[in-house]
Amino acid sequence: MNPVERQWKPHNRPTSVEEWAEKQCVERDIVLLFHQLADYSYIMGDLSYGDVYAIPYWEYLDPTGLRPEDCRFIQEGCLVMILAMAWAQIDGACSYIRQFLQQIQQCLNSLVIQDELGQRLLNAVKLAV
Repeated sequence: MNPVERQWKPHNRPTSVEEWAEKQCVERDIVLLFHQLADYSYIMGDLSYGDVYAIPYWEYLDPTGLRPEDCRFIQEGCLVMILAMAWAQIDGACSYIRQFLQQIQQCLNSLVIQDELGQRLLNAVKLAV
């Protein structure tokens, strides 16, 4: 999904079919990432960033207007996605994330997470990026 095609503003509840479809694309990618990572005991960075995983996940870090468990799933999933992208950069598998580092850092720095586990994940992502 190219950013120009973006319909859903994560700070609002999706209202149109297109916005709900966009939310579902983000969720689909998170589920696919979790499925692929389930085969490993570590965060594997050698995935198809930019091709299969092409959504600007950092723009979805603070969703609202959804059920709390949906907001948390999207937020944590996007954080893990960014962490995996950063790991791909660190281990030399790909450099897809490099072009977005400034945007990602701004989104991470503005994110406020209340629970301890979520904050630990956020800190790990900030360190990786």
